[in-house]
Amino acid sequence: MPFSSSDDSTDYDSDDVRLYDEEFKRHGEYDFDSLRVGRIVGHYPVIFEESDLADEPETDGELINRLSKTALDKYNTDKGNSLEFVKVVKSNWSIEGGHIFSIIFEAKDASQSEPIPFHAWVGYFPWITTVYDVKPKP
Repeated sequence: MPFSSSDDSTDYDSDDVRLYDEEFKRHGEYDFDSLRVGRIVGHYPVIFEESDLADEPETDGELINRLSKTALDKYNTDKGNSLEFVKVVKSNWSIEGGHIFSIIFEAKDASQSEPIPFHAWVGYFPWITTVYDVKPKP
C-alpha cells in the first residue's frame, strides 16, 4: 500500500501551525513550550543534566550557567551595574546559524533581597559566544 504524505509523522497540518503560532505569540522564545505545539518544533527545551549541546565533561546546565553569566557581565558593563548571578530558571534552544539559547535567569543587586528575572538571547559556537540581547524580564 503506498504511503501518502499524511502517513509521515513529520508532516504537520494547519492545527499544528495554529498551535505553534499561538504558543509563540503567548510566550515567545523564552517560555516557549514545545509540548503544546503538535508536530512543529522550532524551540527545544535544554535538559540541564545532559551534555547534548555542551562539550563533555560540561553539562548543558553548566553551559547555560556560563552563557547566563556572560550575558549578565555584558549587561553590567553596558549599564554600569554590579548585579550578581543567582541561577538559571529555564532555557530553550534553536538552530539559526549555530545554537541560539533563549535563557531566563535571575540576578541580584547586593542591596536587594529579591532576585530580578532576566531574558538573554545568546548565540553559541564552541569557539565564540555572542550575547544578542539581555534585559530584565518584562
